Amino acid sequence: MQTIGDVYTCTSGLLQSRIKESFDKASPIYKIYGQKELNEDLMGIENEEMNGKEIRTDMDIRLTYEGQILISTISGKAAIVDSIHSQYAWTQNYVELIAKKTNSINKWYMTYLFNEHPFIRKQIRQSQQGSQVIRYSTQLIKQLRLPKLPALSIQARIGDIYRKENKIQALRHRVADNRYRVQLAKLERIGK
Repeated sequence: MQTIGDVYTCTSGLLQSRIKESFDKASPIYKIYGQKELNEDLMGIENEEMNGKEIRTDMDIRLTYEGQILISTISGKAAIVDSIHSQYAWTQNYVELIAKKTNSINKWYMTYLFNEHPFIRKQIRQSQQGSQVIRYSTQLIKQLRLPKLPALSIQARIGDIYRKENKIQALRHRVADNRYRVQLAKLERIGK
């Protein structure tokens, strides 16, 4: 049975504390890829309310790119970087999956497998037993066994449905949140 490490090269980002901040106005400023951006990439919608962190540096740092698969070592969620989050600095809180062979696994199918598939989720739960702090190490991610993979055409369909369902779920949540805010505003007016 293949592991993620058999199919992907797994690379973690640089420690954020090792990124030397520059005070030179000519140095480039990078936004930092965080959990907010990962969630937006997974759900397919942008949340305009929150602003991310930025850093000014002259260092050669790892930058996100459209289509990149990143896994959060904190939340244990995988996402595919969208164009709106391209060229963000990414740190040790993420592991990048780079396919060793092209067209081996559909990217959205891999995201579905990592985030939702019972076979992989069970392995993660078993590896975390007895741990107070759950952290998804690069080594753990590499060692996860993959289930039997369907044909690429089936993977593409499953991945596409997963991507679209995440977006629908996020939009439903946004609608519910907006309705809640409208109701609160109505109650505030009644109370005056």
